[in-house]
Amino acid sequence: MIAYDPLRPPSVFDPSAAAYKEWLHLNLFDHGNAVVGVVNVSLHGDPRSPQALSVLAVLIHRTGHGWVGGAEVHGPDETRMGTSMITVPDGAFAVDHAAGAVFADARLTDLGVSVRLEARAVGPSRAIERPVPIGGGWLSWYVVPRLTVTGHVQVGDERHALANATAYHDHNWGRWHWGDDVAWDWATFHATQDDLTVVFARSCDRARTRLGRAWLLVRSPEGERRFPASSVEVESDAWVAGRAHRIPGAMAALHQDRSRPLMPTRFRLAARHAGDRVELEFAAESVGQIINADPVKRGYGFIHELAGRFTARGVLSDRAFEVDGLGIVERVD
Repeated sequence: MIAYDPLRPPSVFDPSAAAYKEWLHLNLFDHGNAVVGVVNVSLHGDPRSPQALSVLAVLIHRTGHGWVGGAEVHGPDETRMGTSMITVPDGAFAVDHAAGAVFADARLTDLGVSVRLEARAVGPSRAIERPVPIGGGWLSWYVVPRLTVTGHVQVGDERHALANATAYHDHNWGRWHWGDDVAWDWATFHATQDDLTVVFARSCDRARTRLGRAWLLVRSPEGERRFPASSVEVESDAWVAGRAHRIPGAMAALHQDRSRPLMPTRFRLAARHAGDRVELEFAAESVGQIINADPVKRGYGFIHELAGRFTARGVLSDRAFEVDGLGIVERVD
């Protein structure tokens, strides 16, 4: 099921309204076609201000082809907000809590990319209502780790009916300015078999010298496990290889120094607690970069999406497992 989780725009009395950020987000894992997708509608700045921005981003990764897709930026006059819905001229993202479903429909016609998805929750949602400090602001989080998906993805003339597809959904909101000392690491991994799902997150500074507490959730047919932060170990191998797929193009042109971001080619997680253990290794294939401009002050945030495959093994509730599947690692600075 999906617990009631409305949008949280600032009130007229909120002194931090200019730093408002909120988004609805879905990651697609089409195991049958080896396709990974990102669909995101985000809000930046006080929605009542003419400076406010909304961004529709659609990225599709196909094994052997890399990322395609892009982003469209809109003003407040082109953005509509419902209780749990955001619509812009070329897309809509809605959550139906009663039905336990998420709907995403987006068409970036000039880029030849479109998605139409309906995702239904497998298992309960999770809420992290207590604000997590990031930079001089904060972030809260609501997550549905795994959903089943129907619909299609189109890239150019190729239309993929989704085959054995799953999804991850989250809703994030908070207060910060892009360009401040704001960064985080986040990842989700969906096994092709066994319904095993792993979600990882931690906040940090942009230099990644001050790391926040790790948050690791593993969900399997045996139930859900939250591993204590002290039990989680993270390693990654840095690389500089090839150019990132960068969006939107106008802002990418302003930041040529970020065209070859330093990103991990391999990402490893390990945790052990109370008889349960998990060891996971992710191999990145390519990186997409979304550049967000702050609408209030001069500053930029860089969201990097790494798509690839993973393998995992371990023991949960006395049952040994060994699985593989698709994953996304996200690094923001």
